[in-house]
Amino acid sequence: MVRLIESADDLVVVGEAADGESALELADSQTNYPDVLLMDVRLPGIDGLETTRRLTEEHSDVDVVILTAFDEPRWIAEAVRAGAKGYILKTASGEEILSAVRMVVNGHMVFDSSITHLLDTEAVREPPKRHEPQLSPRERDILTLASKGFTNGEIAAELGISVQTVKTHMERIFKRLDAVSRGEAIAIALRMRLLD
Repeated sequence: MVRLIESADDLVVVGEAADGESALELADSQTNYPDVLLMDVRLPGIDGLETTRRLTEEHSDVDVVILTAFDEPRWIAEAVRAGAKGYILKTASGEEILSAVRMVVNGHMVFDSSITHLLDTEAVREPPKRHEPQLSPRERDILTLASKGFTNGEIAAELGISVQTVKTHMERIFKRLDAVSRGEAIAIALRMRLLD
């Protein structure tokens, strides 16, 4: 993996971590600060999902891409809830992995094409809430574009509104869906069939 990333002219390896604690320490680094961490689900000590959760809370500017052999719906759902910006299988080609890292750096979410259909399975769905949230047409438009990987700036340009208005709508969406991240909001909306 290191050799693969080093083969790309636009990407630099700033460190390696053998376990979750080392990954958290790497994110705390003042010198070799990562923009993206490639994380497996299973790690010694703190597992990859808990590490992702802590990184999302403590280092929201460090994006996590899960790179794993596990395509189980519960792991995918948990990764999204933890704040992962991507979920790629180890069977992906080197170019697909590099492309996923680049897309996440540019503000997009990336799911391996072979697992996107698993986001709407019983293992991923949560029990229905007593009062299911509703999204306004504008909120639905914004979240639909976000689910396609649009950044806030791109959503603003597409809908002819300001970036601040997009941010305000996203904050409302998070509250309505009880989500803590864009990825979690998208996953919840898809599970509840709030998006087309």
